Amino acid sequence: MPLNTILRWIKVAVYVGLALLFVFLIMAKFVPGGQVSYEWSFDRANSFVRGPFPAARVVSESQGTAIVNEPVYFNVYSPRHFQRAEVQLVYSKMDDLPASFGLKVGNDNTWSYSMQPLPSTAGEFRTQTFMFDLGSANYTRNQLQFIVSSPGISSDSSSLLLRDGKFTFEN
Repeated sequence: MPLNTILRWIKVAVYVGLALLFVFLIMAKFVPGGQVSYEWSFDRANSFVRGPFPAARVVSESQGTAIVNEPVYFNVYSPRHFQRAEVQLVYSKMDDLPASFGLKVGNDNTWSYSMQPLPSTAGEFRTQTFMFDLGSANYTRNQLQFIVSSPGISSDSSSLLLRDGKFTFEN
């Protein structure tokens, strides 16, 4: 095969590769399917979910991540604006501990969260699903902020443990 033909095929392959990369990047940003999900375990790092933070308010334990001071935050990447979020949280909470889970709403200058109660699990792990309308959600650098609040929690007990989460954003 002549050298010109080989170079021409290499050039075509490079252009096709660049076109496919471009299409992939466009689809990743615009999410043409209308839904994106991130599964995450509290004991492993994740590129799309950052947290819980501040780190001084949580302790890693064998069964999960214990919240020892409140509030605790999570930032979750969103490639674009969506209409609603479904969050599945696997956690354990003692009966007498008030706790809630929420989404930051409003703008950067307000400390406002749409909160929902975390029901008691009697110390057993269970999955709870939370639904949020993202119409008034605060998007900062393509991230949504979630919060776990538990007034009265103390650092000497493991009364609120987080294990896994799944964040689904959809239109």
